[in-house]
Amino acid sequence: MNRIIVVLFVILLSSCASDSITIQYYKLGGLGKKPQLIEYDKNRVQQPLILIEPIALADFLRQPGLVIQKTDHQLQISNIHRWSENLERATSRIIRKQLENSLPKYRYENQGIQWKNEPIYRLNVELEQFHIVNHQKQVVTSGQYWLFGKDKKLILKRTFNFEEPLSQNGYEHAVSKLELILNKLSKQIAESVVAIPFPLMSKE
Repeated sequence: MNRIIVVLFVILLSSCASDSITIQYYKLGGLGKKPQLIEYDKNRVQQPLILIEPIALADFLRQPGLVIQKTDHQLQISNIHRWSENLERATSRIIRKQLENSLPKYRYENQGIQWKNEPIYRLNVELEQFHIVNHQKQVVTSGQYWLFGKDKKLILKRTFNFEEPLSQNGYEHAVSKLELILNKLSKQIAESVVAIPFPLMSKE
């Protein structure tokens, strides 16, 4: 009888503990000013189009939990600290907004919709790392990106590797550093685009 009471007590404590766990969600896009409403601009629609293909994520990043690297060879996926939206869409949005700020003479759109105008470039980005490295107190982002021209002709390919130290504890600080790295990556992509001779536009 006493054993049954003890078991029931343990179950009750476990239930209370699980009920007290609150899942924390984190979003990318918290840096900088609040977004402003942008009205339809006929001139902007005529600008040369750069199409951003869906971001390719490493397998361990394709889930909602934040990833923490505990040692050189051990990764841990958090069940409590999660992304507020699909990481592929979130990273693509940050890159697009930064490119719009860096190179306003182009127009940027995400893949998934049929566009009337043929894009002059297609951007592909692959993220191999985008996580917290706990034992080194930093966040890392690495991977590669490609720019394709018309007829899917490869124009350039670049690799990247960014690290940012963590000066504070907490996941929110780490997420802000990951977003900072995405902004740096976007600026590097913009510099790559600038280095390409501006293509001759069709007169059609």
